[in-house]
Order: sequence, then C-alpha cells, then structure tokens
Amino acid sequence: MRGHRWSGTPLIVPARTPAGSATQVTLGLIDTTDGPVRAVRVGADGPPAFLPRQAMAELVSHAQAMLTLDLPGDRR
Repeated sequence: MRGHRWSGTPLIVPARTPAGSATQVTLGLIDTTDGPVRAVRVGADGPPAFLPRQAMAELVSHAQAMLTLDLPGDRR
C-alpha cells in the first residue's frame, strides 16, 4: 500500500463511485514510526487519511445515524 501497512485486519467494504464503478473503503489502524494511527482510505490505491480518536468517533456515530434512514436504493 505505498509505504503504509495496515495493522491487524482492516475492515474493507465494497462500494461504488457515483459513475457506478466498483471501489472499496478501508477502515482500520496503520502502523507508523510513532505507533498505530486510526485511518480510512477510499479507493484501492489512494493514500489513507489519519483520524484522531474524536474524528473516528464522529465518523462511526454519523454512519450509525445514516443507517436509520430508509433510502430508495436499500434492499430489504
């Protein structure tokens, strides 16, 4: 992954771009020289974004809130 190594087993979820192409979102920990950091990456080969604890908590909280919405594309 171009200089970054995921620590443990990251969560990799399939996704689609607005144009409909397949992509993925990766969420987990990355080993750095200063220790592990929380990270998220969109796409298979782009650089990850490092997130402090509060930002990761907000991301998860917002994702949980979005799951309560019934959207037209949801499959039941």
